[in-house]
Amino acid sequence: MTPEEKTAVMKEYALHEGDTGSPEVQIAVLTKRINDLTEEKHLLESACEENEIAVRNKFPMARPGERIVRVERSDFSSMK
Repeated sequence: MTPEEKTAVMKEYALHEGDTGSPEVQIAVLTKRINDLTEEKHLLESACEENEIAVRNKFPMARPGERIVRVERSDFSSMK
């Protein structure tokens, strides 16, 4: 929250001029901050989901529910 936004919220909920400590003002400021953080969280989750989809499309064997089979080699002579 920018200082300008905080000042606007404080002016809107102030009981008198210069009121910054009343419960109404404090609750309004905290509510605005919580709403901003919640919105940011949703944006980040959306970006993470998009990234996860891109990774799954790039590496199809990593899809949920599929079993990843690891091949263990005991003879590494063919890798030389």
